[in-house]
Amino acid sequence: MAIAKNFAQEGVWGITKYGFTSTSSSLLWTLLISFTYFIFGVNELVPFILNFIFAMGVLSIVYYILCEFKISKLYTLIILLLVMFLTPLPALVFTGMEHILHIFLVILFIYLSVLTILYNKNSIFKYLLILAFLLVMVRYESFFFNYYCFSFIYFRK
Repeated sequence: MAIAKNFAQEGVWGITKYGFTSTSSSLLWTLLISFTYFIFGVNELVPFILNFIFAMGVLSIVYYILCEFKISKLYTLIILLLVMFLTPLPALVFTGMEHILHIFLVILFIYLSVLTILYNKNSIFKYLLILAFLLVMVRYESFFFNYYCFSFIYFRK
């Protein structure tokens, strides 16, 4: 939050306003917080609100995917409850960290990868590339996940 505050107010990517320090492991999350600080002002509730929005996004995208594959209402409810409490979304909302954004992007990436593999929808490949970039900007270790998924898509035939 200090990096986001200094970037929004002073234009310096660092924990102090006096110089650059690259101490953030999640560039996209810090940029997102910095953007909201720039628009709405510095407030300690911003990470909580962003996490709440992305948690609702996680549940919404899982619900959409389950409806898309015509899963029954009972199984949909069970799966949504499992996603909510095994992830654990309620606790993660209060951390103020990037994990829920990462979960949201991973689920979206896997869904689009499955569409590409199963239905040969190569038109959404450009969205996979954008999501792969965003995933690495949220968590660096997503690079290996992206590499594995793209390898599987490339060698699917």
